[in-house]
This record gives sequence, structure tokens and C-alpha cells, in this order.
Amino acid sequence: MSQNILCRLTIMSSKPTAFDESTWQPHVWVFNGPQNPLSSGVFTSKAIAEEWIASNRVTGMLTAYPLDTGIHQWSIDNGYFTPKSPEDESPVKIQSFSSAYLPHFHYENGIEESGGIGGGL
Repeated sequence: MSQNILCRLTIMSSKPTAFDESTWQPHVWVFNGPQNPLSSGVFTSKAIAEEWIASNRVTGMLTAYPLDTGIHQWSIDNGYFTPKSPEDESPVKIQSFSSAYLPHFHYENGIEESGGIGGGL
């Protein structure tokens, strides 16, 4: 029997107001629509992703994901999360971990509504 547990790291702190894609570590952009657990697009740049988002008038979130690491480990390595118990390092936690520190942007009908610029720049 599988458990569907959603773990989110939500920490309020000062965040940058702009995102410079050229200065961030190697990454891809992943688009997720609302109520869809799977990605509907993966792109090599924000510009290419936004062309697709606009031309298809889709609603959802575009997030930059660093390559060759999991988000749980990335958050630990960058000081955004510190495990405090064995459960914090469990497979269930790791497989469902997400971080508000990832650069991400929200779109409604193909138009950018807001940017949640993560601190992981």
C-alpha cells in the first residue's frame, strides 16, 4: 500500500526580486499544470518554456530544477533545510520533498501572474 504524502518546505525569508538564469547552476525548467502530478513540459530555458506556455495558453507553475541532484539534498547542500529527525531523511520524505527556494513562476492562461523567485540563486 503506497502513501501519498506531500511535504513542502515553506520558510519565510528575504528573497531576491530578480532571477538571472545565466548565473544559476545547470538546470531545466519544468511546467506543471494545476491538479496534475506529472509534468506537461520540460525545457532548456525559461524563454523557450514561456513561448510554449503563451502559445498554448496554459495555467500552472514553471520551476527551475537543478540537474544531477534531488531537491531534498539540494536544499540541505544550500542551507535551506536541516534534517532534525530520522523521518526527515526517510525515503517518504525524500521522494515527496519540494522547496519554495527553487526559482518558480505562476501563469494563468499563458500569462505570467507572479514570480516566486526562490532563494537558490
